[in-house]
Amino acid sequence: MRGFHDDAVRMLGTAADAATLAAERFDALGDGHGLLSAWTEIAAIQFFLGRHDAAAATCRRALARAEGHSAVHRARFLRMLGIACYETGRVEEAIGYYRACLDLCRDLRWSTGERLALHRLAQAEAALGRNDTATGILLRCAEMFVNAGDTRGEALISYTLGEISRWRGDEPAALAHFTTCLHRLDPLNEHIWSDRTRDQIARSRAALG
Repeated sequence: MRGFHDDAVRMLGTAADAATLAAERFDALGDGHGLLSAWTEIAAIQFFLGRHDAAAATCRRALARAEGHSAVHRARFLRMLGIACYETGRVEEAIGYYRACLDLCRDLRWSTGERLALHRLAQAEAALGRNDTATGILLRCAEMFVNAGDTRGEALISYTLGEISRWRGDEPAALAHFTTCLHRLDPLNEHIWSDRTRDQIARSRAALG
């Protein structure tokens, strides 16, 4: 497993170098869309590597360039900036970015962006103890994922419901949600979420004896 992790980090480093070079070339050519697409890849890699402050810096830089250029890119970077804030403990700030993303997605009628932002908003609300609000958002969001045939999204809904159940002190329900999440994830393409979910299942089982 250690070898797999090291290989993955090396591959991500190579991908980051390629995306950075692409960004420089797009910038030199004055290709704003290409530049923003390259920055999307760079931020995603930074997230995978746990470099959340670096990802936030990339998102802020991209938002400054995206203004007046690409509404879809702005929505995407607002959500990603929210994730960076959430992962570094700035949950209220994350909520602000998620809500801004949601407003823009709805203006654009971009349902994919809307449901992704809704899920993140629910996660943040739950982290602040607003479990009823979070659950209500998740129910709406789950329906959107089902209608879109997005099984990965459905899996992440189950993961967040597991977190909420644990925070409410209902470990059996948490275990059930985490188990559902793992069954819905694609083990070949969702290494990070699969590993996180297995850890949560192990934690639930240990708590339940």
